[in-house]
Amino acid sequence: MFNTTLIVTLLVSAAAVQVPATPTFKPAFAGDCSVSIVLAGQRMGDVVQVTIDHGALPVRHVTDDAQRAVDVPTGSPLQAGETLRLLVNGSDVAAAMLPVAASSARPAGTKPSGVCTPPKPLVAPGESFLASAYFGWAYDQFAPDNVGGYPPGTATAKHNRALFGVDFAYRVFGSDDTPVRLWFAGETLHGVRSADIDCTAEENKPPVCTPQPGITYARAVLENQSSVEAYVAPRLEFARVQNGSSTPALLYLTGRLGFIAMAGAPRVFKNHHVGLGLLANGGAFTGSYFEAGVGMNELLAASKFNRLKIDGFLTFPLTRVPLIRDNANFFIQMFIDNDLGKGADSIQTFVGFDVDVRKFFGGE
Repeated sequence: MFNTTLIVTLLVSAAAVQVPATPTFKPAFAGDCSVSIVLAGQRMGDVVQVTIDHGALPVRHVTDDAQRAVDVPTGSPLQAGETLRLLVNGSDVAAAMLPVAASSARPAGTKPSGVCTPPKPLVAPGESFLASAYFGWAYDQFAPDNVGGYPPGTATAKHNRALFGVDFAYRVFGSDDTPVRLWFAGETLHGVRSADIDCTAEENKPPVCTPQPGITYARAVLENQSSVEAYVAPRLEFARVQNGSSTPALLYLTGRLGFIAMAGAPRVFKNHHVGLGLLANGGAFTGSYFEAGVGMNELLAASKFNRLKIDGFLTFPLTRVPLIRDNANFFIQMFIDNDLGKGADSIQTFVGFDVDVRKFFGGE
């Protein structure tokens, strides 16, 4: 004879054992500015996070045991083909992976979800002048010694230079809304090669060994500089690219006219090129660009326009870094100066920080 009471007790106990449920995404489409997650038994305090191909979105906490959904803003519009992934309490929920569908697949009569933060443009509305100062390092390991001012037999294997310089750009034609704009830009670059400074001392190191943004560092570089470069670079922006996306860009033509001077050299060396480029005009990498063209460099070869010039520049703000926040951008740049024949080639890498000097004069 079966014990009915025991069976009922076992059944009730089995029903009380909760099988972990799997949360899922609601369908997501290109242009959406938020992601919706359908919860499945998550409890108050659980941490939910969405990742996309290019990074993680802000975490969200379940606020109630009865909560059924969580909406996570994306900041910028989703793009077709991106993949959403879900983590709950730090663990990946493999079954919740979701590709973002094309906007054409969105059900008729529905609008994109959420509200995106408009991409921050390179120039604020109505602004026509940019000015910044930068400091950092140049690495010349893949460039001839004379590029960094290193004479033959230099007693150092570290071919790098401490840098300080300024950039400016002024819009002389066009406005925020016109399809064509002309800018007049300029740059100076002052360098102190590693052979000229001693950073091995434990005390009283030169300021260029421990760079801090400010007058002291700039003065130290200017007083000890072994190389200086200066350029003017008119830039004609003539087309917008991906204007409705999270990373709009501008297509431009440019000419770069300037010189390189070395300590002890009998004269300055001309360094020019003309090229075509693409400039990020919004989003997390505003101000980044890729440029390619042809030119000449008297420091490396004869005065002929037979050299390939490639300039890649990536910059982004450090808003999540304490004490820096929006006061400086980090940058990394690679410049390739390639002889199309059998002459000398140069590859230089620059890293550092860029400070908007307009803020010191009441600018935004």
